[in-house]
Amino acid sequence: MFQNKESLIYLTLTVVILSAGFYYLVKNIKISNVPGIVSEKNQEEIINVWEGDLPPLGNPQAPVKVIEFGDFHCPFCVITAIQFYPELEKYLQSGKVVFYFRDFPIPQLHPKAFLVHLGSRCANEQGKYWDFHKKAFEDYYQKVMVNRDPNFTTGDENYLIELAKQLNLNVDQFKECLTNQKYKSQIERDIQDGNKIGVDGTPTFFVNGEKVIGADFEGLKIKIEKYLK
Repeated sequence: MFQNKESLIYLTLTVVILSAGFYYLVKNIKISNVPGIVSEKNQEEIINVWEGDLPPLGNPQAPVKVIEFGDFHCPFCVITAIQFYPELEKYLQSGKVVFYFRDFPIPQLHPKAFLVHLGSRCANEQGKYWDFHKKAFEDYYQKVMVNRDPNFTTGDENYLIELAKQLNLNVDQFKECLTNQKYKSQIERDIQDGNKIGVDGTPTFFVNGEKVIGADFEGLKIKIEKYLK
């Protein structure tokens, strides 16, 4: 009787061990490598993203739509603007890619960025959005990231007014727009939209709805090329 019980215990332990081993084996198989089976983890999620109300770069009818949620004082956004935008220009010239920028200042990290985003929209009011956008990023890169000037910020009203002069804007109109925070609600809407679709840092890109997080230039190019094939 005792011997039968002992055999039963050994049999039960054997089954448990084999089951655990089988579970571990299956758990660690890369399903995406098995022909005919695609892991849910490796499936590309397509998110419906509104392109916003700022003017695009490139052909609005282009089949590949790239949307960036960015912050004018985010170092990785600055690096993207300096290093990736020139490469992006090659795609834009083909007429097959269009690029949109959406405001996503993060006040907890960059308390003065919101004013720059306001300034960009005030420049847009006078048809100089991308001129403003480019210069604001270039100045931040050169004076803050390269020269390490502790006294400089593009989030200073005097700087923004001086930039408006350089761009030949109507300065009085620009100052009134900036002081009244005319486009505050539009920026807040971009932030709310970003939050809804899972943007929690900058830069965050969407290429035809597929998310690319951070200054992942190779990842961006891979996504773009995927849709150009």
